[in-house]
Amino acid sequence: MNRSLLMLVASALVALSGCSLVLDLPADCRVEDCGGYQCNAEGTGCLLACEGGQDCGEGFVCDGGRCLETGCSPQGELIEFLPAASTSDLSMAYNGEAIGAVHLDATGLVFTRVDKLGRPQGSPLGLALPGEDPKNPALIWNGDVWAVVWEASARVNGESQEQLRFAVIDVGGEFDVEPKTLWFTTEDRMTGRIEKSVDGPSIDWDEQRGRFAVVWTTVVDTSDVYLMIVNKDGTSLEGERDIPHSAGVQITFTQEDAVEPIILTRSADVYDVAYREGAASVNLVLRTVSLDGQRQGTDVNISTTQDRVLSHGHARITTGTILAFTEQSGDEGLLFRAQIKRDRAIAGGSKLPIEQGFDTVRDATVAGGPDAQYAAVFVAERDGRSEVFMARFKDNGARIAAPFSLTDLLSRAPSEPVVASTDEGFVVLHQENEGAGAGTVLGRHWICTPPE
Repeated sequence: MNRSLLMLVASALVALSGCSLVLDLPADCRVEDCGGYQCNAEGTGCLLACEGGQDCGEGFVCDGGRCLETGCSPQGELIEFLPAASTSDLSMAYNGEAIGAVHLDATGLVFTRVDKLGRPQGSPLGLALPGEDPKNPALIWNGDVWAVVWEASARVNGESQEQLRFAVIDVGGEFDVEPKTLWFTTEDRMTGRIEKSVDGPSIDWDEQRGRFAVVWTTVVDTSDVYLMIVNKDGTSLEGERDIPHSAGVQITFTQEDAVEPIILTRSADVYDVAYREGAASVNLVLRTVSLDGQRQGTDVNISTTQDRVLSHGHARITTGTILAFTEQSGDEGLLFRAQIKRDRAIAGGSKLPIEQGFDTVRDATVAGGPDAQYAAVFVAERDGRSEVFMARFKDNGARIAAPFSLTDLLSRAPSEPVVASTDEGFVVLHQENEGAGAGTVLGRHWICTPPE
């Protein structure tokens, strides 16, 4: 075959294949022509199946041997989203225009408004008094204002006192209700009862009654959960501006620790509280209570495990509520979800695993999102490297996409992700623990297509 004919054949092959062809060399494969797959090792064509995420292109994840779209794309780069010291002391909520965040910075506990790219919207608002030692804030947007609760400590009559603090912030970032104490630890010298702490507060909005519901835990002999109802103006259920200690109602009475309660309003004056309870083994329990703390129905054991539930998230979705949680089984961390229907039954009868070949999983949380979907966010280790991952599901329980990395080789030892839903998807932040970014909070906004 002469050289002219050879070049003619080569040109025809290029036209048919869409790949460039250099004489006497293999064809050059282009990833963008591979429908979500990577090129093969020789560069002569596209892979036809995948064994892991490395076999798929950007925006795709390996799911059952196929490269499928994640349906989510990052808006902007992974950046230092807030000047926060730790996601342990950070809570955020989106109001349709801006993200409100309460976090610790160099000045103390502040409320900050930022857009979905982390750009400041107005000046920070200081929340804590000098010497208050604030921590563990919980923030919500109720459709009109932001409300926040947090732990604090103070010296009262020369003695240390743990306090539950509260504030309401308007849409412009100014106080509607200035910071005040809702509850505080006391010592009863007659009975010897000593309240030792205020831990892990959570807040929700009872829309039908137009007031807030707050839970937290206090250690006496063990750690138990308490409930308080607070009016929008910061007064007690009875209208008292100086809220009495008795307004905090104990709702668990076990001899085993109950920790990290998360409250969601079920209906007017009825609240679901998800918390971890146990000693040698730790279960995730859902208790429903009335505003006076009386239990409504039997508790629901979500996890039913002999292992230890180490983290959990609790969020509202269109079909009820959703919990995502991790269990420690030996050296392995496992990830589960459970959807709670409006009748308090677990959809499908039991918890469901969220699996994608991880070595271990930790630090799970969850958020209900736009378009009848939710996202479980967690830290997982695979192939010796830790990343922040997201798994999306429809509110009917169907999986939208396999878990995919949100940090993909861009983070160092991430931990404790925090997630808030937006009108387009989810903002996810995490704590950096190693490398040049150690001690910072990184994150970005992810735009997610509506599920089909």
